[in-house]
Amino acid sequence: TQILGLDDQAITIGIVNGGARDSFIRSGSDQILADAFEEVTGLKRKIECTVDPSINGTASARTDEDPSDENMLTGTELLAKELGANKIALGHHRDDIVETLFLNLFFGAKMKAMPPKLATNDKQNIVIRPLAYCSEKDIAAYARQMGFPIIPCDLCGSQENLQRQKVKDMLNAWELEQPGRINNIFRAITNVEPSHLGDTSLYDFKNLSQAKPDDEDPLFGDIAEKEKADGALTLANNEGTRIEFIRNI
Repeated sequence: TQILGLDDQAITIGIVNGGARDSFIRSGSDQILADAFEEVTGLKRKIECTVDPSINGTASARTDEDPSDENMLTGTELLAKELGANKIALGHHRDDIVETLFLNLFFGAKMKAMPPKLATNDKQNIVIRPLAYCSEKDIAAYARQMGFPIIPCDLCGSQENLQRQKVKDMLNAWELEQPGRINNIFRAITNVEPSHLGDTSLYDFKNLSQAKPDDEDPLFGDIAEKEKADGALTLANNEGTRIEFIRNI
């Protein structure tokens, strides 16, 4: 779904296909959005829906797309400008962010997710994701408890033939096998060790003498400063032709 235009009477949104548009209207989601818009801004606008296949291209080949890039935010920025706003809040949650990491990894050969906060390309707006640290399960439970109206989620990445759904299924299977895995992956996004990746723009591999003292030890991992000073290994036995070392821990 994407904002295509707006005027004094209506906000026009594009939806990828007729089925999704009909589902959106049949559920009353257009009125839900209009009511929410009026509640927040005090302005009455009709929500008009149109089919725009260019939003999604070939659905079966969709990978990711950070929905904060310039093309995706064009309509939203237009609306923000009309309202005099300088912040754009998006509804992506923790699970969306982890899914995006794998989509970019599998199909874009890039380690990239979606940050909780960033500036738009023109620096005119700040994009925030207030739900970035919340799981989809917790959000759903809270929405049910509060009785929030639900807009049908068959408009973008939830269709069964899309790669995002396949990644979601993969992550859910992992979570069943080992609870907490999705959260650990999300925590890893916030705990990056550039010296143990391969991006030369983030770490100077050519001049390793410039490595920082607190970089992880390349052989034995993190070792406390005191232990580093004492050395990582101690000679344990050198009898005969056998030499043994023990790690200082």
